[in-house]
Amino acid sequence: MADERILDDELLAGDPAEVEVRPDDRVDDERHDEENRLKPSFVSAVHDALEAGDKGAVYDLVEPLHAADIADLIELLERSERALLARTITDLMTSDVIAELNDYVREDLMEALPAQAVATIAEQLDTDDAVQLIEDLDEADQRAVMAELEPETREAVSSALAYPEETISPSATSSISCARTAIWSMTSSKSS
Repeated sequence: MADERILDDELLAGDPAEVEVRPDDRVDDERHDEENRLKPSFVSAVHDALEAGDKGAVYDLVEPLHAADIADLIELLERSERALLARTITDLMTSDVIAELNDYVREDLMEALPAQAVATIAEQLDTDDAVQLIEDLDEADQRAVMAELEPETREAVSSALAYPEETISPSATSSISCARTAIWSMTSSKSS
């Protein structure tokens, strides 16, 4: 018993040299101010790297950021720079980043990105979120993005897009029906 406690204490104490420190786990005075907002100097560094066409430097600057910070950065950049940044960091444009963007910026950005980039982002989203992202595009852009999606995702998104915005699709209706049946079964068994 005493040996187990000593072992636990050793694991808890750990060797500080063995602890992996990630950039987003430490206080980040280079990128964030005291109110945890991106510093203007950091935004300028990203802007300068974009302007110089240094995609590696842009990626290295942005990669350690949290999804909310990436969204803030996109919103802080000039409109003309947003799509360039998104194309440079496509694999970092996760559903979390998209969710953090304000609606106007998200719609504007999706219109500015090539279909393949929008499809890559849509593939990472839940079907409902992918539908919302794609339905805001004009018809030609929707077709282009749909052509780039994986077949399974394309089928799910296409099915959901076939229903007007304020209606419930058959898959949602069957889910609701199953839930009602389960609730009815539970209440019936309690009363018996």
